[in-house]
Amino acid sequence: MKKIVPLSSMFRWYPLLLVALPLFTVLLAVFSYQTIEQTRRLAVDSATEVAAEVSLLIQQRSLQEAQEQLAEVATSTALQAQSAVARAISVTATLARVLSGMKEADVAADVGRDSVNSILRALLESNSDFIASYTVWEPDA
Repeated sequence: MKKIVPLSSMFRWYPLLLVALPLFTVLLAVFSYQTIEQTRRLAVDSATEVAAEVSLLIQQRSLQEAQEQLAEVATSTALQAQSAVARAISVTATLARVLSGMKEADVAADVGRDSVNSILRALLESNSDFIASYTVWEPDA
């Protein structure tokens, strides 16, 4: 036989449920909010750390690339300057050998100051990167 539970005994749990259910709902909402807030903070902190690391890596790589490019430009410029100076020294040495050789070998050529000045003028005109050229003469020579 089934036992019949009086209706009044079923309703005595309702006041407890009326208090417990809203309280449980509020607790669940607070717990959910705290969990969401912790997750948000963790995501922001992680993103900040990753952004800082990426920024540092990019900065280091950029600095390294800039140093490499600067070294390449410096090397190229130094080689160009070295080439220009070597060319000027070569031209000067050749001209000095020719003029001194003409004097020592008693070459029958009219190599006076005007002729040498003309040679130097032509030398300057054909070498635009030369600033000046000159010769030194003994008095009355």
